[in-house]
Amino acid sequence: ELEEIDLAHFQAYYQQGQQAAMQTDQKLNASMNVAGNLNTLLASNGNVSVGDVKVDVSGTVEQVQTSPKLDLTVSLPDVPWEKVLELLPPDLAKALEDLNLSGLGNITIQPKGTLDQLVITGEFDLSKSGLQYQTLFAKPEALNMALAFNTTIMAMNAVEISALTLTLGEFQLDVSGTVANFSAPELDIQVSSNAFPLDKLLALFPDLSAPADENAPAISSSGAAQLSAS
Repeated sequence: ELEEIDLAHFQAYYQQGQQAAMQTDQKLNASMNVAGNLNTLLASNGNVSVGDVKVDVSGTVEQVQTSPKLDLTVSLPDVPWEKVLELLPPDLAKALEDLNLSGLGNITIQPKGTLDQLVITGEFDLSKSGLQYQTLFAKPEALNMALAFNTTIMAMNAVEISALTLTLGEFQLDVSGTVANFSAPELDIQVSSNAFPLDKLLALFPDLSAPADENAPAISSSGAAQLSAS
């Protein structure tokens, strides 16, 4: 168990060149319970927190020393994006800063199986989050948004997408298929959506619905649309 670890001791981790990328007075706390045997089964339950950023971990790992088999759940409940960005290395933080994330996120990831055939399910729930990328896309905090997924990574060289669902307001996009041979990807992907109100979706793309250039035509539409591709 770790209590009140001062992150200032790790300031060098957040340096880029001669300039400090962040300053924090937050403290790290961690608690982990592990029981079992390295040759058979390890069961764990614990959490790590830095200020308002909390990570919960639970589950089991079989055959740790030979062929690990995972059955874990990792969750970040109501994580404040502002605090997450403070804890990331500069390069990664910069990439996320461009998305202008605000509010809270809920993340759940569940890896299950061996490393040769690892099933990963989970959800990124951004329904309490604001998100804006330049003037191309803007999602208010009040709009529900989530990405749920059920995938299988096979021999670290292919992924089977059993289900990947993006929900954005009344719009739902479903993706399934496979990506084989990561070095030279071979795709077999199917994409479909529900019938969604086109005007509400277009409203999330300012450059399309209300372009800054007065001479540029705005795109407007009513009625429903539906997507399908393979």
